[in-house]
Amino acid sequence: MAEESFQEKTEPATAKHREESRKKGQVAKSAEMSSFFVLSFSLLGLLVFGPAMSDTLSELAVYNFQNIGHIDISVSTLQGLMSGWMITFLEAAAIPALIAAIVGTSIAVLQVGWKPSFESMEFKWDRFDVIKGLGKLVSGRSLFQLARDTMKLTIIAWIAYYAIRAEQKIFPLFVDFSIGQFSQELASMALRVGFKVTAGLLIIAAADYAYQKWEHEKNLRMTKQQLKEESKHLEGDPHIKARVRKIQREMAQSRMMPDAAEADVVVTNPTHLAVALKYDRDVMSAPRVVAKGADYIATKIRDIAKEHGVPIIEDKPLAQALYRTVRIGVEIPEALFEAAAAVLAMAYGKNEVGRS
Repeated sequence: MAEESFQEKTEPATAKHREESRKKGQVAKSAEMSSFFVLSFSLLGLLVFGPAMSDTLSELAVYNFQNIGHIDISVSTLQGLMSGWMITFLEAAAIPALIAAIVGTSIAVLQVGWKPSFESMEFKWDRFDVIKGLGKLVSGRSLFQLARDTMKLTIIAWIAYYAIRAEQKIFPLFVDFSIGQFSQELASMALRVGFKVTAGLLIIAAADYAYQKWEHEKNLRMTKQQLKEESKHLEGDPHIKARVRKIQREMAQSRMMPDAAEADVVVTNPTHLAVALKYDRDVMSAPRVVAKGADYIATKIRDIAKEHGVPIIEDKPLAQALYRTVRIGVEIPEALFEAAAAVLAMAYGKNEVGRS
């Protein structure tokens, strides 16, 4: 682990590492992108449903002003009036607010996918470490974020200032407007300014999203040691794997050596390879490889063949082809029939000579 801490993160993240980071809530997400879409759809909601909201609130205001002389002013009546006004306002703003909530949730899901993680919300005592918290507060990352957020706010404020300044020509006309005209024009002006600010926010959101993706990928990168550890975890310790392969070879040898004793012929390379063939025309459509091996195993097969009187015939091309292409317990392919038939005939001939 000490060695790993000095290594640079130069390797792309694996799928497993990405999944583990995601479970911890570490995802690439731009708050500015969410803000842009929420603001955009909120403004569209006000543009579509604003007139109905305005009519509802205007009717409420007119009704209250017309009947204010008949209202018995007391704590209970004022509470009732306030509650009624609040309910009416919430009903009027319900649809735009619902649109904003749906859009905000949808954008968050589109950015990171739907896979809730509560690990980042778990209670941890180290989050109450004041020294550690102060260290994060004055870290290079926090200072960079402060500078970045200040720049964002400056750009938005600049756009808002010039958008409002472009509307100043209409300000002198407000003195001649009725209350209804004033409210309508003020709402229209607010929407125009809002859409201009939103256009600027789109540029900021796109840049912020690209930066968040880049930073996330950078933080996900792994050291060479981490890759080795993960590979070892997924595939197993190389030493253990080698031991398992050795045991598997030994088990395979223990199974095939008795079969080598029952073979009809052993084809050799002559010393490097040995392949034992058996052919029973009553149950087999072609000769079958019952044992094969190289070097030490080839020597064992030849020793067993000599011990049990199995003919050993040297045929380098056939031995190499059988060793490379045919698995133990499988019949040989048609392309090798002729060569196999020739060595089997030789083997049968040796057996006949031996018996005579």
